[in-house]
Amino acid sequence: MTDRMERMDWICPDMLADKQVLLISDHCTEVSDVAACFKAAGCRVAVSFFNDEGVAPRLLPEAVQVFPGSLTCEEDIVRLGDQVRVQFAEPDILLVFTRRYGTNALQRINEKTWMHDVELPLRMTYLCCRSFSEAMVKNGWGRIILISAVQAKTGGWNTGGDVGFGTFSASLCGLARSMAVELASGGVTVNSILPMLDVENTEHVMETIPLDLLPDGMDVGGAALFLASRQASFITGYGLDINCGLFMD
Repeated sequence: MTDRMERMDWICPDMLADKQVLLISDHCTEVSDVAACFKAAGCRVAVSFFNDEGVAPRLLPEAVQVFPGSLTCEEDIVRLGDQVRVQFAEPDILLVFTRRYGTNALQRINEKTWMHDVELPLRMTYLCCRSFSEAMVKNGWGRIILISAVQAKTGGWNTGGDVGFGTFSASLCGLARSMAVELASGGVTVNSILPMLDVENTEHVMETIPLDLLPDGMDVGGAALFLASRQASFITGYGLDINCGLFMD
């Protein structure tokens, strides 16, 4: 906790004062760090998870509202939207944090795994954005941030590859760019973040990383906070790399 507080000392407490933030994820640890960053910036924060299995809400910062329940179909998204609007608020900022890892080689991945690891999370991400962006456009201001992964650009070349996760990550970036064009006239920016998370800390992998470091949830939180801020008002359709130099373009 002390380390987390020290790493947030740059955040101004009224940076995003009175903004309502909704984080939707399937990874509690990193989301806890991201939520802490937005709380430090003066936001009210709510969290929902794609899948409640293995989720530990106790890891989240205090005063973060949690909406339980799995998100696997459009009806679940509608239910979540109704709950959030009644019990929390219409979100000004939406972050969708979905990552499905594996080592699914092209000839080994089956249709069931493809549907679960690629098509389902992509469809749920699209439905979440569609549900909560309408009010942002009506209000003339909003931020949507999709957390993708460095595999969108690398294909996982230094970790053995994963055709499913690489495809999903790249699709999130494409979705962000397309939504950025459509929602720009409504004052809504849409960006993606491509972190290198959950990478095995081995000599082979670390030799491919120029900074010899691995980012974590606090690094993602800082990047997301910047993209949501007034200082990033002119940035949309962008994919922000957080990979310690693993991939440069």
